[in-house]
Amino acid sequence: MVFLFRKGSIREKLRLVFKATRQHARNLALFATIYKSIMYALRTLRTQNQEASYDTFVAGLIGGYTIFGRGIQSSVNQQIVIYIFARVMLALAKMSVSGAGQEGLRGLVPEGLRGKVTRNAWPVFASLSWAMVMWIFRWHPETVQPSLRSSMKYM
Repeated sequence: MVFLFRKGSIREKLRLVFKATRQHARNLALFATIYKSIMYALRTLRTQNQEASYDTFVAGLIGGYTIFGRGIQSSVNQQIVIYIFARVMLALAKMSVSGAGQEGLRGLVPEGLRGKVTRNAWPVFASLSWAMVMWIFRWHPETVQPSLRSSMKYM
């Protein structure tokens, strides 16, 4: 996207790509280190040395806050968090239809409606997403992330 929508020389664009890639890799590595360390600490604090069902949530919460939640939200961190959020929402939607999971989402969508929801969920989601982004871009462009705004100007 940098090469398509950013102004500047090839050298400047390559520098931006390298900088973003380095920040992306660094933040994910730091998150993984914090996450694994907390998982290890929580497991070793127990007498049976076993993982509890909430350990992953606690470790993810602390790691997510430490690396992605504090301070200035860079565009790289925003993209990572938005990507994770989207994947979580898709997983929760699948769990609600498939009945997968321990207790939380099993049976959320009645069995008789699962086929209908499965067939129509993606088209509704995709069309509403595009409808909302186009409306926001048209009437409130200042609220759209700058990289998306510059991409939208070409449409």
